Amino acid sequence: MMTRRGNVAIFCIVAVTLPQLVLTMCPQECVCISEEQKVTHCDNTALADIPALLDPRITSLTMVNCTLKRLDPDVLELYPDLEYLDLSFNEIDVLDVKIFKYQTKLRVLRLRGNQLSSIQPDSFVGLSQLQMLDLSANRLTQLDPFSFPELSHLRELTVSSNLLTTLLPDTFAGLKNLQQLDLSNNRLHTIARHLFHDVSTLRLLDLSHNNLSKIEADTFVNLTSLKHLDLSSNSLADLSFNGLNSLRYLNISCNSVRQISASSYRSLSLLRELDLSSNQVLELATSSLDGLNSLEVLRMTNEPYLHSIKLNAFSGLRNLRKLNLSSCHLLEEIDENAFEYGDQLEVLDLSNCRLERLPEKLVEWNNLKSLRISGNPLHCDCEMLSFLPEILRKFSINATCFTPPWLFDRDIMQLSGNCATLNGSQLVFAILGASLLILTILLTLGLCSRRGYLPLCNKYSSGGSCRAQNKCRSHLYSKPFLIASPINDKSELLSEHTCYTTTNGSTSNGFSRSGGLYDDEGYYSSVMLPAECNAYERARPVYPTPPPAATIPQTLPKSYGEDNFRIISHHPVPITEL
Repeated sequence: MMTRRGNVAIFCIVAVTLPQLVLTMCPQECVCISEEQKVTHCDNTALADIPALLDPRITSLTMVNCTLKRLDPDVLELYPDLEYLDLSFNEIDVLDVKIFKYQTKLRVLRLRGNQLSSIQPDSFVGLSQLQMLDLSANRLTQLDPFSFPELSHLRELTVSSNLLTTLLPDTFAGLKNLQQLDLSNNRLHTIARHLFHDVSTLRLLDLSHNNLSKIEADTFVNLTSLKHLDLSSNSLADLSFNGLNSLRYLNISCNSVRQISASSYRSLSLLRELDLSSNQVLELATSSLDGLNSLEVLRMTNEPYLHSIKLNAFSGLRNLRKLNLSSCHLLEEIDENAFEYGDQLEVLDLSNCRLERLPEKLVEWNNLKSLRISGNPLHCDCEMLSFLPEILRKFSINATCFTPPWLFDRDIMQLSGNCATLNGSQLVFAILGASLLILTILLTLGLCSRRGYLPLCNKYSSGGSCRAQNKCRSHLYSKPFLIASPINDKSELLSEHTCYTTTNGSTSNGFSRSGGLYDDEGYYSSVMLPAECNAYERARPVYPTPPPAATIPQTLPKSYGEDNFRIISHHPVPITEL
């Protein structure tokens, strides 16, 4: 009985003192959690080595941002149960051969932000259960073939932000379960043709931010399980995606692509998201993306040379939901029939382009859930104002008119849908028509004035004179010529200043027009009418009353013989008929 009680007492003492004993094994700079997780954190300390007196049962150890320069294999041997080891942002510059041979249970190893310049052969021997390896932000200049032996369970490998320039065949040999490979932010300019031959299980491949200018056509042919491919920020102009039948996401932004050909994307029938932003595409031609039947998201932002989107450019995109064409500063034309399935679109971004008009038939505007069109020089004509204000009110979008001038900077949302103003083309035609009419009138007046059909002066008060108003031209015929006629002395009709009126039929010389005999307008005009005297309205010519019959000589002087002269009229006749 006493023995049993003694055992119980000893057990209680051990149970109480053991946690305290474990805590005394934890360095002052670290935080140790000795429960089921068995986790130790020694981050942001000045420790230069892994502590040797930690709980040997720990499964997780982090020493981020310390001063580690090398790893002691004898110390690592003390912690065979480690499953998670994070030694990021230290000063480790070399990994000894078989340094991790006792960490057979290790699943995650993070060595980010150290000074590693190379990976020695067999450095990772023993890590048969490793699933994630992070070597990013080091100084690696190359990876030798078979650099990762025995890592048959590795699923994620990150070698981004290093100094790699080329990758040789068999670099990833043995990684038969690898699913994610990150090679971004290196200096890669060449990729071996069969580099990915041994990693057919890849689901994510990131080659962004490198110097790649060409990728062989069959480089990806063995990646039949790849779903995510990032080739952004390279110098690629021609692309081939043979074998990528399972691809869901493709990013080729910030490259040198000038032409989008349907043949390049025809095998990507399962692609759902495509980013073509910041390339050198000039136009989106008809059926450029034909074959992308599953595409839901398309981004073509910041295209500096894209100026037009042609008829049926988006044909075949029956599942397109989101389209972003923002910041294409030369884009000024989108064909109203660019979409084959525009009624499926939910998000449309056309902001900061050069669009003047948005075709009403472009998409089903009322089906959209999000719309952005600000930053365009919109021309607010009747066609635009017939539908756009209502759409903008629906989305509470502040967009303004750029033209015509009388609507500059006006909020389109506040404009009425009933448009009674002339649009630009109509206004131009109206101005041209008015100008032609005015020009015709001026030419007609000028022609008439040259031929003597306009009156000399406007009507003046009695005693008025042409000389007082303006200058008169001399008569067509000189006074001596007309006075010298033996038939009729017309001196009374040739006063120096003769003016005609358009209203009362009398001249300033007292002659009144006679009705009946001389109603034929223009009968005397070629002889008697003086030139124009600055008059702007045409007056009917006024003819002088014929002199009495007694003034006409009935007999002729003897010097004129009957053979030489005959009477043709008892009344004055134009001199042109004499």
